[in-house]
Amino acid sequence: MTVPPGPDERDVYRFVADDSTAVDLSADYLRVSLRQPRVWISWGLIVVLVTIFGITQHQIVTAIAVAVLTLALIVWQLRRNVVRALKSSMPPGSVHTCRYSEESMASTGPLGYSEVRFSAFSSIWIGRRAVVLRQHGTRVVQILPVELMPPDKVALVRAGLRPRKG
Repeated sequence: MTVPPGPDERDVYRFVADDSTAVDLSADYLRVSLRQPRVWISWGLIVVLVTIFGITQHQIVTAIAVAVLTLALIVWQLRRNVVRALKSSMPPGSVHTCRYSEESMASTGPLGYSEVRFSAFSSIWIGRRAVVLRQHGTRVVQILPVELMPPDKVALVRAGLRPRKG
C-alpha cells in the first residue's frame, strides 16, 4: 500500500512492525485501560459481591481467591485480545505511515488507508511505545507506535481534540 501523494514527504512518518510490536503496544494500552475509574469501580463491585457471597457461605478465603483469579483472568483476556488484534493489523515486517495536516492525520498500513480529523478524538495518552487515541463518543481506540507521532505532532493532535463532556 502506498501513501497518497502529499505536499511534503518529510512530514511522512514511517514504522516497520517487528515480532515484539503487538506485545509492546498492548502493554501500554493495558496501562491506559487500567487507569480508568470505571474499571476500578466495576472490579471493586466484583470483589465486594464475591466477598459477601463468601461470608454468607462461610468460605471467605475461597471467595477472595476466586475474586483475585477472576480479575487476573480478565486482565489476561484483555491483553490477549489486544495482542491478537494488533498482530492482525501490524504483522511483523509490515510498513505503517502517518502524515499530518493542521486538522487531520492520514495513516496507511496493510489494512489500507484512513484519514481521521483530530476532532474525532476525545483524548490522547502517550506511553513508552504506544500512543492511544480514544474516539469521541465511543469506546473505540486507535493504537499507534510512538514513532508515528513525534512530540510536535502530539501537540498538534492535542490542540484539535474535542474533549468529552461531563
